Amino acid sequence: MTKNYDVKSMSDLYIQADNIMQNFNFEKVYDHMKSTKWAWHDGIEEHRVPSIEQIKSTANYLLSAVISNGDDVGMNATGGLQALKFPWGLSLNFIYEHSQG
Repeated sequence: MTKNYDVKSMSDLYIQADNIMQNFNFEKVYDHMKSTKWAWHDGIEEHRVPSIEQIKSTANYLLSAVISNGDDVGMNATGGLQALKFPWGLSLNFIYEHSQG
């Protein structure tokens, strides 16, 4: 079987994660969470809609965790955010509906 992609190094993945963090529309995620009252529990207070900074911090954590897991393919998710790692790169998604058969 022939690979038709370049496997990314860890440093390439961290650069890609920085680009994702700069270009991902966190405001759109926040607006959706606010309009639907999508709340997170922060461990201190009651459930509440997270701030944009909390959403960004969580996304950054998920990307870093999936990069450092040591596998070629990985997934880490919480609170609607999903970080995916493939041999050719990363993806950050906000999942608000999913169905699988």
